[in-house]
Amino acid sequence: MKLEKAIALYSQERNVAASKQSVKALIKAAAFAEKKDDFDAGFVLAQQILKLDPDNAYAYYLRGISKYNNIDGETSGAVDDIKKSIELAPSEDFTSNACQYLARIYYDKKDLDNAIEMMTKAIAVDPKKRDAYKYRAFMFRDKGEYDKAEADYNKCAELSKKGTVIYFFRAQFYESQSRGQEALNDYDTMINKVKRRKKVKLDQLCMALKHKAHLLTK
Repeated sequence: MKLEKAIALYSQERNVAASKQSVKALIKAAAFAEKKDDFDAGFVLAQQILKLDPDNAYAYYLRGISKYNNIDGETSGAVDDIKKSIELAPSEDFTSNACQYLARIYYDKKDLDNAIEMMTKAIAVDPKKRDAYKYRAFMFRDKGEYDKAEADYNKCAELSKKGTVIYFFRAQFYESQSRGQEALNDYDTMINKVKRRKKVKLDQLCMALKHKAHLLTK
């Protein structure tokens, strides 16, 4: 009897170990799918992970963002999954991205208060997420909180040492505030940064030149 119990326990432990290895392999594949924006594969992999590990926070995150990116108008299921991932893992590497996704869904629904709250959580988890400052700046701008919007544009620019597009967005903000010279300065900064790149992005260069010219003719 003792031998039978020992064999059963050994078999169970082997199955658990095999299951853990399978989850690790699936998560690795899922992370690659996320990196490639392959949300069809991401959804399937997330489903497989959750069958083996029903409380896997990353799988809920991946399934949620896959729903958001793949199913037109389907946000309720995405919101539930992303919220679940944050609940299970409030401070993992992917948690800031999860908060950003939720914020963007709220923003699309014109729910600025919840959008700002979630983007603020994204920043709290990872204060160096420059895009989070950019998106929150848009939200503060739309809410009419212009000082906060400007502070976030500035922080994003500070973190975007090689970035260029943030200068365009901040220039647009300055134009909306009738601060023409500051807008021109940002258009010039963007133009110079784009020109210094080994591979010049002509679309960005043309965009900045066009808006600068328009501003000068006002």
